[in-house]
Amino acid sequence: MFMKLSRPKSALALGLLAGLLWSSGCGKAPQMAPVANIQAGAKSTVQMALECGLSEPLVELGGALTAQESDSLQKALTAYRQHSQDPKFQGDPLAELSAFPRQYPRSPVDGSLELNLGLLYRTHGYNRRSLEALKASWDFLKGSSDPRANDLANRALGE
Repeated sequence: MFMKLSRPKSALALGLLAGLLWSSGCGKAPQMAPVANIQAGAKSTVQMALECGLSEPLVELGGALTAQESDSLQKALTAYRQHSQDPKFQGDPLAELSAFPRQYPRSPVDGSLELNLGLLYRTHGYNRRSLEALKASWDFLKGSSDPRANDLANRALGE
């Protein structure tokens, strides 16, 4: 008992459906709570990540960053931003940022940082590194009861 729709009606129905899904929040980036500053006057990790052009927010899961982790992450984000904007830079702009998960394994931001690294590696043409980072992100985030982690894990798996 299916109705056969004409093309104009089909297009209208699809347009309405897409509008309803978009207005209900489907397809929008998840709302993340800002990460508290550890250093007085320092920018939050979320602000730094957004300024650097990361696709997904850096979310602390399962604890807070230590002061040392926060300093190291902010330095890595600053280095990535500077290197990616400098046309004369010849090295790997992701070197400092990709060193953070090795330097601080199981850091609260590892899942979201690995996801962003996977997306950036793909952008820069490093497909094998991209897959490795996305797998590491999935491994870190899967099974979490935090809805923010589930959103990030789904993105990592979908990429």
